[in-house]
Amino acid sequence: PEGTGEYWGAQDLAINLSFARKLTDKFSIGGNIKFIQQTIWHSHANTFAMDLGALFVTPFKGIRLGASLANYGGELRMTGRDQKLSVDPDLINQGNVEFINALYETDAFPLPLIFRVGLSGELVRTKALRLSYAIDALHPNDNTEAVNTGFELAVGETFFLRGGHANLFRENAEEGLTLGGGLHYRLWGTQAILRIDYSYVDFGRLKYVNRVSIGIII
Repeated sequence: PEGTGEYWGAQDLAINLSFARKLTDKFSIGGNIKFIQQTIWHSHANTFAMDLGALFVTPFKGIRLGASLANYGGELRMTGRDQKLSVDPDLINQGNVEFINALYETDAFPLPLIFRVGLSGELVRTKALRLSYAIDALHPNDNTEAVNTGFELAVGETFFLRGGHANLFRENAEEGLTLGGGLHYRLWGTQAILRIDYSYVDFGRLKYVNRVSIGIII
């Protein structure tokens, strides 16, 4: 009842190599090649995958159309010393070899492949104010289809207010309403931009989740 006193952890790692190219003033393509590792205690799984995407700027009020395919790659299979053990193949008879090295063999499982298509644009755009919208539809290989929507209000491209809703039309979805904001500030004497963003997400049974990201654009 007191446990063993041991602690275990779990972590995910992804290393990306990204590329993008503007083929015309209206059409662009891009993608990622990535190494993925999942670790649970002393066992881990590795694979490689890629993301591909395209963006087209329409002549109608600058509306942008995009499509992407994410996590196209190999399968993951957990391996490691946690799957090695010693067993007694015959608990009834005595005098046999009581400890035989054995190995739990795990099944391979695919990455969550996602096809996404969406559009975005601006409802209002002036020098001081911008109101943008975005909507995309998802077709994953491990879940039902869903739609995400979002809006962003930018004041002087410095202060931002955001709102949206994820997983529309998906039953038993956890993530839903999202609210947030941000600050993008040019560092004094440089061309670098400091980005601070915050979001507040309704995650269903996990209640509310707060996210903060800080980055620098050089």
